[in-house]
Amino acid sequence: MNSTVSHEMRNPLNAIVSHSEKLENSTQDLRLLLEKRDMSVEEKAEFDNLLEKFDHSLRVSSSSTNLIKFNVEDILALPQLKSGKFTKSIQESLINPAIQEIIDIMSHQSEAKNVRVTFQTINFPEQIPIDKQRF
Repeated sequence: MNSTVSHEMRNPLNAIVSHSEKLENSTQDLRLLLEKRDMSVEEKAEFDNLLEKFDHSLRVSSSSTNLIKFNVEDILALPQLKSGKFTKSIQESLINPAIQEIIDIMSHQSEAKNVRVTFQTINFPEQIPIDKQRF
């Protein structure tokens, strides 16, 4: 049953991640195409603003999908944990990008409620050891 559940949950998530990556590449292509067009400064700024919003939405969508994927992996790892065959993959990783990714995911809901989420690091290590498969 575990392999069936794994297959049924991972495939749609992998498809979403794949399509998000294609859209990210398309926005880069669109930027290059727009650079070749003759536009006013205002039009160019408007397009840049729209593309930046689109890129941000894609990043949040991709991050959220990856978060769901990690949760699925954790659920599927429970039998390994119970049997004592669970393994970790601890590596040093930059913490600020990870925190920013979490804030980006939360920003949509917080902005809808007129709440601004920020973070400030004070005497915080630049890198911390984490299990890359679980974070």
